[in-house]
Amino acid sequence: MSKEKQILQLRIKGYSQQRIADTLKVSRNTVAKVFTALSQYPVPDDLLESISESELHQRLFPDEAMIPVLVTPDYGYIHKELLKSGVTLKLLWEEYVDICRCSGRPPYMYSQFCKLYQDYVCKNHLTMHIRHKPGDKLMVDWVGTTLPLYDRLTGKSCKVYLFVATLPFSMYCFAKACLTMKEEDWINVHISMYEYFCASTRLLIPDNLKVGILSHKKYEDPIVNRAYQELADHYQTAILPTRVLAPKDKAAVEGSAGQVTTHIIAKLRNRQFFELNDMNKSIRKELDRFNQNEFQKKDAVQDL
Repeated sequence: MSKEKQILQLRIKGYSQQRIADTLKVSRNTVAKVFTALSQYPVPDDLLESISESELHQRLFPDEAMIPVLVTPDYGYIHKELLKSGVTLKLLWEEYVDICRCSGRPPYMYSQFCKLYQDYVCKNHLTMHIRHKPGDKLMVDWVGTTLPLYDRLTGKSCKVYLFVATLPFSMYCFAKACLTMKEEDWINVHISMYEYFCASTRLLIPDNLKVGILSHKKYEDPIVNRAYQELADHYQTAILPTRVLAPKDKAAVEGSAGQVTTHIIAKLRNRQFFELNDMNKSIRKELDRFNQNEFQKKDAVQDL
């Protein structure tokens, strides 16, 4: 039941405007607005029970009934169309406007059209599928889980960090353990990565670690560590760090990090390593097995 009908029913019972507002949990202005409308466009008390809510609203507010209703876009269709090559929101809005004009109904302006689409995406938790090109990008990161490296004499262990790189088109991976995440190990593990892939890509996509990216402010070009930039220049690749707090920018390597944790780290969890070289040899064996696994939902592809 609409508030307007409830307000008028309580009015018949002799409720004051303030009491009606408190009872129905609405503002005092809302009640006053209905009372004012009733004085201008009276509705008989005996007609109130039989009249529908929409008819009551039209009788109380006839001016609002004259306002044309904007056409709501089909955002399910719009989201599917955006997956097609070359299709933009601007293009879909123009098509939507043409349809509205043909039907003689007013459309939403472009800004509101886009806002409503963003609301639709957020409400339905939708994402866009990114189509990667072979050999175009290389995503790199450190795995959150560490490996223990033991001392032969004391038996104590220290943490070893696992570097992971992924070619997002084929999901072909590289992994290697490092003693630290400092600049020297960061540069050297990239060299090992390029040796493993036997090629470089157009783009190198790291996170915003200080060892690689000194500063990455919004609306400004990132400032890259000098040694890291020289590495990129040598391999003729461009460094494009992800946006701050935007892990989806390198979703491929984020996903690979979890898979590597399962397929490599978990399988080596019961082995004790005393030399980093021995550990990396075992990691390489598990890595080769991981890369040789067949895709479950698509045919095998090559990236380089």
